[in-house]
Amino acid sequence: MSEDLRTSRRRTPAVRCFGERVPLSVPMGSLHKKFGVRGLDLMEVRRSDLGRHLHVHPHDDEWHVLAKIVWQVDRAIRRATRDEKNRDILRYAYNTPRDSALNALWLLGRLDLLAARRGKGWARSTTNKVAPKLAESVVRELQRALPAPDGVELAELVEAERDYGRAGTGRARIEVDESHLSNLIDEWNTSRRDEIEYWRSEGVHLLGRLAGTPGVGLAVDPVVGGTGSTYWTAGEVARRWAAAGEG
Repeated sequence: MSEDLRTSRRRTPAVRCFGERVPLSVPMGSLHKKFGVRGLDLMEVRRSDLGRHLHVHPHDDEWHVLAKIVWQVDRAIRRATRDEKNRDILRYAYNTPRDSALNALWLLGRLDLLAARRGKGWARSTTNKVAPKLAESVVRELQRALPAPDGVELAELVEAERDYGRAGTGRARIEVDESHLSNLIDEWNTSRRDEIEYWRSEGVHLLGRLAGTPGVGLAVDPVVGGTGSTYWTAGEVARRWAAAGEG
């Protein structure tokens, strides 16, 4: 096992990647925090030592990467504890279930939801105290030599995650009030040429980042042309933006 994996609980490692070295923004000991496994940069994981350790391959698409992460974490949870209550706490902490109400929440929100669903004895003040200790057990399991996911199980999980993700519920989502978008359009229409060029250059950079992020797109209103609202993926928006800049 690499030095990065053994020390991931103590620091953010420099990860050996396919062809380059980049920092892994979420170390193994923090996989249960923020949006859990459903908030990871899947393409970053694919290039990292952590990804290799989880049997992620360079050619895997985002659904295979996510499915392999979920499969390995769920397996580690089952091995870390036989107590079903602790397993539930860990599943909510790591955000592994395909659950639209759960997946958009940060850690404390997920524990609040667990308490609301389970009732007495599941207060967040209690589960939040035990979750870090339980997560340490999961990390120890993940640091072991791991088996590759079973082929049939993996295929079923990939299909389930793909269907779930395409329904718009499989990844953490950020919703923006329409008034902010209206203000942005007003700012664009009243901006000076130099300001427009600045926002164009910044926008291309931002959209380039978004284009490599699975499950991200843009809901487009008729104000940008066409009839009726439609939906563009981030990659399509980036191509249209670049084409507009060349015109």
